[in-house]
Amino acid sequence: MAQPDLALLHTGGEKLLEAARALGRTPALAVMQVDDLPELELVFGRPGVDRVLQAIQSGLTRVAAGQGLVVRTAADTFALLTAGGGAGAAIAALQARFGKPCTIELGFGRDEILVVPDVMVHPVGPQDSVAQVYADLCRYVAKARKHRQAILGCVPQQVACDSAASASPIHLATSAAAPRYIPPLPATIPVPLALH
Repeated sequence: MAQPDLALLHTGGEKLLEAARALGRTPALAVMQVDDLPELELVFGRPGVDRVLQAIQSGLTRVAAGQGLVVRTAADTFALLTAGGGAGAAIAALQARFGKPCTIELGFGRDEILVVPDVMVHPVGPQDSVAQVYADLCRYVAKARKHRQAILGCVPQQVACDSAASASPIHLATSAAAPRYIPPLPATIPVPLALH
């Protein structure tokens, strides 16, 4: 499993941006964050956490398909920079790989692990840097998580910004530009789905 390397996102991302812009393509940046790792470790141990992180990295690498960049940027965060197609194409690729909503589901012995990460996607505009868009997306994820925990008390949901001009998060499952209300679910911790 790759160690977190934010510098790789900045340096490799800027090179990918230059190449995509030279071809007239609209790159997009996605951030996938799993805040359930401490709870997963309590229930499934370090091997369970490692399996989830490997599944995320493997899935994002398949989405990138050799034309993007996948970097683990923090202990619980991954970034995917796509070379073209904009946010719409990135959202469609993420949903094709991880489902709608994006989930990580895997067997673990006789148990199953199901994780619903926070996912945010935004196009990288002509004047934007990877570092700037990444920082903005991380702030959106933190703000959405804080809002959920303080007001709604629900589990993570996916949001995206559908254009460079839009600063309002929207649910990935929608195609409308305006935010939509997603009914909250009670906060949970991961538990084994099968009895031993």
